[in-house]
Amino acid sequence: MKAMPQNFYEEEEAEAILRIASKRVALGNVSRDELLASAAELGIPAEAVLEAESAYRNQRVEVGLRREYDQYAKREFLSSIGSWFFVNCGLVALNVFTDHQVSWALWPVCVWGFFVLMDIPETFLRGSTEYEKHYQKWLRRRAKKEAKESALPVGEPGA
Repeated sequence: MKAMPQNFYEEEEAEAILRIASKRVALGNVSRDELLASAAELGIPAEAVLEAESAYRNQRVEVGLRREYDQYAKREFLSSIGSWFFVNCGLVALNVFTDHQVSWALWPVCVWGFFVLMDIPETFLRGSTEYEKHYQKWLRRRAKKEAKESALPVGEPGA
């Protein structure tokens, strides 16, 4: 067998190559013991693997929470648009049928519409400070709600 030339890879390159190779082998499910054994073969300490496992799980939880918040924020935004639309349609109709001289309904349409538009950053712009501020607020409310629900005895209303 022909000897392969000695090549050196940077850490990112080695990880990418190993990732591709492991996908081609199609390991399927890997137990924690198998994962630790593979890491040991690569010279990775078990503590590093356990820390990486914890970081991976925390990352997955964070991704799930962000997805849940995004759905919540979109529902709230669409609800705001719906309320704005139907209430202002009523105000415009009231204005048209009662007073033909001064279009006072334009004021609530524009002012309320402006505030609805101000919700766009907290709803859709993931990197914005408004988005992050509202996400953190939502997390605190969610944690309070979960704590309150877990404190209720079984059989009480709301449990």
